[in-house]
Amino acid sequence: MEFPKKFDKCPLCGCKERVVESIVEEEKKKGKMNKKATFGTNIPQALALVDPTRTQLSVIAVLTLKDICGKCGFEYPICVMKHIMPWPPQGLNLEAAIKAAQQQQGSAGPR
Repeated sequence: MEFPKKFDKCPLCGCKERVVESIVEEEKKKGKMNKKATFGTNIPQALALVDPTRTQLSVIAVLTLKDICGKCGFEYPICVMKHIMPWPPQGLNLEAAIKAAQQQQGSAGPR
């Protein structure tokens, strides 16, 4: 499957008019939003990948942008994107983070 996956019309009624897109376009025309502004509600998801041949883990981040049909009101995805990134992120010292968590857990032990 190719990404990004785009859906240009409502899967129920076939209408191409979308509520959020219309609002944003009106605001751009009024000069209240930058012409390059993007929009959409999103549902982020992350899937961890473990490859025993690598020392670095990867995470697949999937972002689903949704809008509402201007005719029937059905909420549907307008775009699904994915991005593969290394885990832990660069700059994150995993050993130091684990050690700090262990120390914090030890100081908050039973009383």
